[in-house]
Amino acid sequence: ALGNIARMLSEIEEEKTPLQKELEKLGKQLTYVILAIIFLVFIVGVIQGRNAFEMFFTSVSLAVAAIPEGLPTVITILLALGVQEMARNKAIVRRLSAVEALGATSVICTDKTGTLTENKMDLVSVMLPDGKIIKKEDFEKEKDYIKKLLFTAVLASDVKRKDDGSFLGDPLDVAIYNHYLKLYPLNYYEKIDEIPFNSQRKRVSVLYRLDNSYFLAVKGAGEEILRRSKFYFLNGKEIELTEEKKKELLKAQDELAKQGLRVLAVAKRTFNRLIDKDNWEEDLVFVGFLGFMDPLREGIKEAIEECKKAGIRPIIVTGDYLLTAKKIAQDLGMDVDKGSYYTGEDISRTGLDNISWDNVVIFSRVLPEHKMDIVKELKERGEIVAMTGDGVNDAPALKMADIGVSMGLRGTDVARGASDLVLLDDSFATIVKAVKEGRRIFDNIRKVTYYLLSCNFSEIFVVSTSIFLGLPLPLTPLELLWINLITDGFPALALGVEPYEKDIMMRKPRRIDEGIINKDLWRKIIIDGIFIGISALILFNIGLTKSINFARTMAFSGIVFSQIFQALSLSLRRREKIFGELFSNKYLSLAVIFSIVIQLLVLYTPWGRGFFNIEILDLKDLAYVILLSLLPIYKLIGEKIYEKIFKRTVNL
Repeated sequence: ALGNIARMLSEIEEEKTPLQKELEKLGKQLTYVILAIIFLVFIVGVIQGRNAFEMFFTSVSLAVAAIPEGLPTVITILLALGVQEMARNKAIVRRLSAVEALGATSVICTDKTGTLTENKMDLVSVMLPDGKIIKKEDFEKEKDYIKKLLFTAVLASDVKRKDDGSFLGDPLDVAIYNHYLKLYPLNYYEKIDEIPFNSQRKRVSVLYRLDNSYFLAVKGAGEEILRRSKFYFLNGKEIELTEEKKKELLKAQDELAKQGLRVLAVAKRTFNRLIDKDNWEEDLVFVGFLGFMDPLREGIKEAIEECKKAGIRPIIVTGDYLLTAKKIAQDLGMDVDKGSYYTGEDISRTGLDNISWDNVVIFSRVLPEHKMDIVKELKERGEIVAMTGDGVNDAPALKMADIGVSMGLRGTDVARGASDLVLLDDSFATIVKAVKEGRRIFDNIRKVTYYLLSCNFSEIFVVSTSIFLGLPLPLTPLELLWINLITDGFPALALGVEPYEKDIMMRKPRRIDEGIINKDLWRKIIIDGIFIGISALILFNIGLTKSINFARTMAFSGIVFSQIFQALSLSLRRREKIFGELFSNKYLSLAVIFSIVIQLLVLYTPWGRGFFNIEILDLKDLAYVILLSLLPIYKLIGEKIYEKIFKRTVNL
């Protein structure tokens, strides 16, 4: 089995995340477009009789300025900061690129036990074959009546006693032992052998030597135990188990499961001599049902509600009984009545084609291989899938999912090794927090990309427009490189740590084919670039009345300040109150102040003017520069007025 799992893991190809695919696509688009523009600028400049060496130098500088080479570095830093933030929220990211992929998640396939619930089992009900249900509070009073059932259940359980007297083991087994010890003394018997539990068998059988005979204790899924039972035990007698009685008992199991209880069936068998292991579980004697309550985790209902608002579909994928899973789903507010649900048997019998994928809510009694089939089908339908798992057998499904989520408390090393995200608290709510953080990171990556491209386009627009109109170059190669350094530096990085937007978990997940920059954003980038470029050209023409150096100083200062204000504009674009939230991103506020101070030092220190060969601006000229540089802010105010008048949002 382990060899088969290793083979499946090796056959699953590592897929690129949505972000990796989008960056690759964006890189190719930019390269082709920018090279074409630069080549055209160079050719036109040479045709106009400009100095070929100067045009070559300008073209190369423009290419360097136009390509946002700082973007990969900024994105890596943003992802790393996201990893730190998720770690603070008890989610450890094992693959950096998975941080952003979480933000695109459209389906979360989640286990029930321990993820939606606390995995703190308490035995609250028992049912004997006559249909009588005994609640926890009546165990003491009915202890003689239920002794055989609890005795058999204890023998079918496996725990270890810790130094403090408590038990360590499966929560179900611990709950059985705790209640047994409250009622009866614990005797130890010679254990001969066992057939362990696994997801295919759905039961465990343990053989003991009792006096001169052998006693087999079995516990597991009700339908599996009853299928192998020939008798039932009641009032000290073994009575033949008819098909009619089996149906009656299965209905009784359903009644317990409808209360949200996890139900185990218990059976026994006695034989005088050792028989072949393969024949142990034939002709079992059914003893009764045990009903366990596993309380919901705190905050899970709110997390499920948040998923709904965010357009993310939670699907419960569990090995537990269907009716138990349905009750848990109802308690969590999931739309069970309108949704569809299937068992692992349904998948094995009819395949995946007959499943209503658009409204499926629960997959119950699933095997680990079913998880892999479910993930594969959802991905083929264009979903970005997060899948939880904790066992060795879950590893292939975790690796195949877009985001494999393993459990830090109860997960195996193999599962953690195959996953992208490890939950330190095993809680579904932590996945939702990670999705929220992933969305914030993508929003900020989009803002940074938009910012860098709009600024870079403004530089291309200024230089190419001047060349095409036969004007002198408004920016020198050195100034272009400085502008690039200023914009690719602190403002871009500060934009990447923008706080959550208020509607971040009210939007649907972005489409799988939606890039960082879509067609609408390209249009806005070009418009913003033209606005910034026009303000620089106006300043350049004002300056030409004095000298070419003065004109370049005006254009140079104007475009630097415009790009700084563009960063501020992008930060405030989705804020309700522009001036009330002006300093909501303290890092951006510091970056804006720092960049303005640096540029003023360039303008008003001898070494700055000497290095860039620029002239000093008096207060009147500086006022012209600032007023025209605020064009991105004027545009933002205009958009906000438009939104208020026409009740339409102008989104980034």
